[in-house]
Amino acid sequence: MCPLRLDHTQIFVPDVATQAKFYGELGFRLSEYITAEPNNDMIGAFMQVKGNPHDIVFLQAPGPQIHHTAFTVPEASHLMHVGDLLCEAGFFDSVEWGPIRHWGPGWARSLYLRDPDGHRLEFFTNHYQMIDLEEEPVAWSIDQLMAAPGWGPKPPETWMIEAIPFVGVSPHEPEDADAQIGFSGLNNDDTKGS
Repeated sequence: MCPLRLDHTQIFVPDVATQAKFYGELGFRLSEYITAEPNNDMIGAFMQVKGNPHDIVFLQAPGPQIHHTAFTVPEASHLMHVGDLLCEAGFFDSVEWGPIRHWGPGWARSLYLRDPDGHRLEFFTNHYQMIDLEEEPVAWSIDQLMAAPGWGPKPPETWMIEAIPFVGVSPHEPEDADAQIGFSGLNNDDTKGS
């Protein structure tokens, strides 16, 4: 079983709006985004160039740091097969989270794992297509994101807060501490998608 393709990368950055503007100038289109109260600051940007909901994702958090790299598999049964392959190869503790159905952007069925060096990989089924150039980006507030349906266990704390820094670059905090994704706040008893 091989993944069909490399699909997207998710990066923590201290200023999502600046990244979205930069990548927009390079031809990336905003497909979905997340805002935070009280000023509706953009704290998440899902951007694409090939008709998927996202090729690159920026979430406002201490950064820059890589959260995960995602690969597409043909169907949901392949997520289970990935777990079986890892077990057969002796990588018993590689699965970090899943299988799950994501809430919010993308609506993917996913399995997250860690490679031997600790990099987070996502294997997931295809999400919807975003080919219409006239389609407006989908806006999500944190409250809407948390109320969106999904299934599976809640994400572990490691998934919420850990990311891999870029070599030689020290992560720095967003200027406005209230305007960040706050993953640690998503892992509570009120979290939907479990």
